[in-house]
Amino acid sequence: MMTLASLVFWTWFSTTQLLVAAAAVLGRIVSGPFDPKRAVPHMISCLGGGHYYQLWPFWKVTVQHRERLPKARPCVVVVNHQSLGDILLLFHLRWSFKFVSKKTVFYVPGIGQLMWASGYVPLDRSNRASAGKMLRHCQHWLDMRVPVLFFPEGTRSLDGLIQSFKMGAFNLAFDKQVTVLPILLDGCMQTLPKHGFVIQRSSHMFLRILPEVDSTQFANAAELRDHVHALMVREHEQLRRERKPMLRGRFREAQPCQTEPEVAA
Repeated sequence: MMTLASLVFWTWFSTTQLLVAAAAVLGRIVSGPFDPKRAVPHMISCLGGGHYYQLWPFWKVTVQHRERLPKARPCVVVVNHQSLGDILLLFHLRWSFKFVSKKTVFYVPGIGQLMWASGYVPLDRSNRASAGKMLRHCQHWLDMRVPVLFFPEGTRSLDGLIQSFKMGAFNLAFDKQVTVLPILLDGCMQTLPKHGFVIQRSSHMFLRILPEVDSTQFANAAELRDHVHALMVREHEQLRRERKPMLRGRFREAQPCQTEPEVAA
């Protein structure tokens, strides 16, 4: 049964991605002269990418603390990485950002054109010069007051737990003196696992936005990284404990948690 459902899902995904990509490229061409932030193709990406978790009736998404998303100012966003579906879940926020992705993804038909049109940032991990180019690209978006999103683990987690963080996002935040916005995802690897074709029948996914961390309160980028990592690990453990009593309803907004995470340096 799930093999057939997976075939239908991936067929729909492949087909609609081509349509969304065409719409994003067209949106970029039409809006280009008056849309330097590429907001139009990005919102097309959000609308097209965010609907996949609404298709399967046994998938639920709970968003916590949406009000913490900054408006009209730059920040560096860091998110733990669980599955292929993480960026689709983040698109569900309908919030302006650019994200860093492997350069090879930009060569995938449909998806690559969508990412180019939306202004997302490629990174070739095998090429040291590519890291510098990536950071300059991100600095450009921050100068344009557009948040930049990283998956600082560098790859998807095999067990869902938060792995060690790479320095790129924190070097950028420290050098530009902008805040770091941590976002936690959980339950995603039960939907689109790292390895395998078959989607999972049911999952309750949580997306929790944590308070921003002021990068200027730290002596260096390494201290900033270590603080954010410890904060996210602690909050992820708390989130997993809170997930057990499943919320009813689909795609509902959760009330703010009574226990707020520490953000002091």
